[in-house]
Amino acid sequence: MTNPLKDRRDGNQELMIEWKRVARTSFFGFQFVGPVGHFWHEGLDRFIRKRLLMQPNSLRFVAATKVGIDGLLFGPLNLLTFSPCMSFAAGKSSSQVMEDVKRDFFPAFILEGGLWPLVQAANFQYVPVLYQLLQHLLPVG
Repeated sequence: MTNPLKDRRDGNQELMIEWKRVARTSFFGFQFVGPVGHFWHEGLDRFIRKRLLMQPNSLRFVAATKVGIDGLLFGPLNLLTFSPCMSFAAGKSSSQVMEDVKRDFFPAFILEGGLWPLVQAANFQYVPVLYQLLQHLLPVG
């Protein structure tokens, strides 16, 4: 739940960009989401086509299988990686990071489960596998 914009502390409603937070989030994207997401999308597609013998672009392939596996496997992995990385990068201690993860994981997972399946269904249905990772660049939610 990263929001690089915030109100100024002096009460002025002008929004200011937190450049350090933008840099930390971007670094995470380049170091984790990019490489891992690339292999995830290709591997997921290959697994479903070759192991489960499902055809691409079928409703069952996209809606039930691909979105379900993505949400139940990659979603928690991403959250359990993102939250600690951002907390450590912000200078928090290990105990603070663990407390953040305990407090934030389930609410974030529930919120993610309400939004991302719709986004991913469209992504998996209409975007070629090679470009599916690019939808992570879109500001959704």
